[in-house]
Amino acid sequence: RLDWEFGPVEEKYALLARYAVKMPKEETDLVTDLTYSWKKLKKLADEVTEKLRGMQSGFRRGLIRNVRTFAVDVVAFRNDFEANGPGVPGLPPMDACERLRKFQRLYEERERKYEGYNAGEHLFGLPITSYPELEKTRNELALLDKLYGLYTTVLNTVAEYNDLTWYDVQQDATMEMMNKKMEEFQNACKKMPKDLRSWDAFIELKKTVDDFLDSLPLVQQLAHPALRPRHWQQLMELTGKTLNVGSDAFKLSTLLEAGILSSREEVEDIASSAVKEQAIEVKLAELSQDWAIKQLTFGQFKNRGPIVLNGGATAELMEALEETQMALGSMMASRFITPFKEEVSEWITKLSTVSEILEMWLQVQSMWQYLEAVFTSGDIAKQLPQESKRFQGIDKNWCKILTKANDSPTVITYIYGNDSLKQLLPYMLEQLELCQKALSGYLDQKRAAFPRFFFVADATLLEVLSQGSNPQAIQPHLQSVFDSLVQVTFDKKDKNLITMFESSEGQTCKMRTPVKAEGNIEEWLDRLLKEMQATVNSIVAMSALDCDAMPLPEFTHKYQAQVSLIGIQFKWTLDSEDALYNAKTEKGIMNTTNKKHMARLNDLVVMNMQSDQELRQHGKWTRRKLETMITVDVHQRDVFDEVVKKRIRDPEDFEWQKQARFYWRHDLDYAQISVADVDFKYTSEYLGVKERLCITPLTDRCYITLSQALGMFLGGAPAGPAGTGKTETVKDMGCTLGKYVVVTNCSDQMDFRALGNIYKGLAMSGCWGCFDEFNRIDLEVLSVAAQQVACVLTAIREDKQTFQFTDGSVVNLNKDVGYFITMNPGYAGRQELPENLKSLFRGVTMMVPDREIIMKVKLTGCGYATNAILAKKFNVLYRLCEEQLSKQAHYDFGLRNILAVLRTAGASRRSSSDSSDKGEMVLLMRTLRDMNLSKFVAEDVPLFLALIDDLFPGVKAEKMQHPEVEACIKTVVLDFGLQMHPDWVSKIVQVYEMSLVRHSLMAVGPSGVGKSRIIEVLQKAMQSVTVPPDSIMPPMLGQPHREVRLNPKAITSPQMFGALDVVANEWTEGIFAQLWRKANKDKKNFTWLVLDGPV
Repeated sequence: RLDWEFGPVEEKYALLARYAVKMPKEETDLVTDLTYSWKKLKKLADEVTEKLRGMQSGFRRGLIRNVRTFAVDVVAFRNDFEANGPGVPGLPPMDACERLRKFQRLYEERERKYEGYNAGEHLFGLPITSYPELEKTRNELALLDKLYGLYTTVLNTVAEYNDLTWYDVQQDATMEMMNKKMEEFQNACKKMPKDLRSWDAFIELKKTVDDFLDSLPLVQQLAHPALRPRHWQQLMELTGKTLNVGSDAFKLSTLLEAGILSSREEVEDIASSAVKEQAIEVKLAELSQDWAIKQLTFGQFKNRGPIVLNGGATAELMEALEETQMALGSMMASRFITPFKEEVSEWITKLSTVSEILEMWLQVQSMWQYLEAVFTSGDIAKQLPQESKRFQGIDKNWCKILTKANDSPTVITYIYGNDSLKQLLPYMLEQLELCQKALSGYLDQKRAAFPRFFFVADATLLEVLSQGSNPQAIQPHLQSVFDSLVQVTFDKKDKNLITMFESSEGQTCKMRTPVKAEGNIEEWLDRLLKEMQATVNSIVAMSALDCDAMPLPEFTHKYQAQVSLIGIQFKWTLDSEDALYNAKTEKGIMNTTNKKHMARLNDLVVMNMQSDQELRQHGKWTRRKLETMITVDVHQRDVFDEVVKKRIRDPEDFEWQKQARFYWRHDLDYAQISVADVDFKYTSEYLGVKERLCITPLTDRCYITLSQALGMFLGGAPAGPAGTGKTETVKDMGCTLGKYVVVTNCSDQMDFRALGNIYKGLAMSGCWGCFDEFNRIDLEVLSVAAQQVACVLTAIREDKQTFQFTDGSVVNLNKDVGYFITMNPGYAGRQELPENLKSLFRGVTMMVPDREIIMKVKLTGCGYATNAILAKKFNVLYRLCEEQLSKQAHYDFGLRNILAVLRTAGASRRSSSDSSDKGEMVLLMRTLRDMNLSKFVAEDVPLFLALIDDLFPGVKAEKMQHPEVEACIKTVVLDFGLQMHPDWVSKIVQVYEMSLVRHSLMAVGPSGVGKSRIIEVLQKAMQSVTVPPDSIMPPMLGQPHREVRLNPKAITSPQMFGALDVVANEWTEGIFAQLWRKANKDKKNFTWLVLDGPV
């Protein structure tokens, strides 16, 4: 074959040489030598073959001979193996192991020979000889080697482990290593061929491995550091062997030989108990360490130093005490507590003692703080000399306790085992309770003398009483006990002589007889009250004469607001009844009288159209006074209009009788108001300048129902959804009758004592009480309230002068009292009233009033001539808004919004010179648009503008301008380094416009849109406006502004609004209420309370 391959190669190179292709010399030489070298090699091979043929026969004969001998030897070896090998039955494993080693050596020699002979047979091409005995022996040896190899390894390893000292065994690494190794051995056993599993060596091997693995978990548990000498003692008792863990001679074998496997469960129980006991031991140690350093924290009290326990820190301490006591309790319940039972019991005793004493300490502290303020002011101390002396003793003890506590503030050391503290605190508490009781008795005595004190909190009352020697100092508290009397004027010479009183609006009224502010406060306040009522009554008497004769403008400006109002009501009743009496005889008198009423109303509107400057000459409250008179007079005109239309000719007709009619009774010397068949005496409370409700048919019906209820000696209970005017109607009816109406906002925090005090105060003072959202009070309190109201109403029915209240005290009764409760049915957290309470109150169902009437009345008051048509448009717009715009939580088209719009509309009408119908329409359209746009979400704006266009077709109006404020806003925005973004700036202006007509505003929107910034910018801008003298501008411009910010979501509801402390029976004001109070007192700044948090 090779010869054939040379030819083509040589031809290719010859072709290349013919065409003179250059090639390396070495390559050409190789090609030239190819044939020659091949022939030389063939010749050499032939020679060698010949030589071998000569030698072969000798070797071959020798090989055949040797193979025969080897075959005999193999058979003998096999027989020997079967007779004396390791597989002989009954042979001990160790001997078998020895024999295995021996036969392995013998086998290896034969294996070598076999390999040599086998190669020879291959070489000479002889048939291959097989040795089945050798093959069988090899397989058996391999199997036995597997078994005995593992056997010896296991025995050696176990012996090595048994020799480990106990210290080594306790190391995690050692345990891990032993576990791992034994598991490997166990897996190897599982992999052993089935034939070997019956061998003694295998059985012994498996038992050794399994036993060791079984005992390892026990060893691991006993090696846990939690085991104490007491546990080893238990083990010794269990096994009956001595186990000296501490000595070096103690090895793993010692433990295993003790037979722990045979009592496995008991050993496990001892080990797990040790671990659980250690956990208790650790907890106890932590607890001891913790309480060894816990200290009492003290706070400064006034300027007397750190003599009170700090509230927050002590509350935390009480929590910690409670938690620790619970932990100790659960320890005591554990079955592993035995070794520590005494120690834990001792701790429980310690901490419960500390907890009891600390609770009492806090109780004493709260009473001491409350009474300290009372007895340090001289006036009350003089009134209660014995209690004052008793309190001084308590005060000394208190200071002593706290001085010592300051020196040694560790909780356990100071409180536990301090016997003097254990004895002193209960004694002090008892003494303080006596002082408190005397003080309560003292306050009740003062309240009995001047019942309006029942509407004042204890703390405020004490503040008032402590100013006894300084009448001027109680001016800020006057508004707590009078409706609108907020300030009195003292005579310049006689500093204690009160000559005049004043309302919050600044309207004054001169006393008929000056009152001496001397003697006990409650006595001269009572004199002031009676004299105030007598003064108002005498002025009303004069107005009853003047109202008929005096021209309206003169009459209006001569008298105080409430007197001017009742004056025109006297005049209207007088003229109307006169017409009704003479209607049958004098033809046309009804129409004449109706025109007279209309003329009076028009006169009032004309007066109200005067500029602010002109009206302010008569007092800055004149505008409000006129608007109130118009509001009432519009209703009076409408009533008489209705009477004329129905052709009524008799003053006894029910259509006339059901109205509120006003008479001056010369025989009784007081004003009388009659509604149907119930006559009320005008109580002559000074009411300042109050805004009055627009009277709708609903209000009329409500008045009739409430007056009938009072006539039947019952209370009134207006019920209905929010915004229907329940509370306002009661307040308004109170104003009509010259009453002081005490409004109480009820909550689930009120208890029967708090309610009882108010009921008692009302019964004694003859005021009206309106309990707002009464069904928020808890059910069990409501049933007691029913008893309290019932006993007052029964006393009125029986015409008693005095009666016994439910708390057992006998009190004077003023029959002018009235009880009213308002309810929002069907809201969350509201109760159903118990039957015994329902029967005492006559229900009045209130629903949404006719808004159009209210709009019409208010627009009339503002001087809009086309009031009827504008009111209709206004009403339709709001109805469509409610129906068609999207439903947003912050949208409100109710009365509050309507009144805000009407206020702005009034201001626009007065400042506008265009009194044409078109001009009025433009004004109202602009007001409605600008006042509402600010609150709409983007998708509602086009729809709202479309509605306005439909209602006021073709009317266009520019936005209202506020040049002074807008200029300042621009400056402030740039000062703050912000952008003059038109939409955002217009929002600032909208907030300003809202703040002119609303007390409370809400900025709604996602975070980061600049809500807080709007308020900041607006405050700064309003502050920086310069107000020229004598100019009339909103009161917040040019004033210093202050912001108080609070996140309402960061505190709980009681923290925000207040809560009743059940122990002290005291109302604690919440943060929000405190901030309101502070803001009201701060006369220098215009305060913004910002509740900055998610709505």
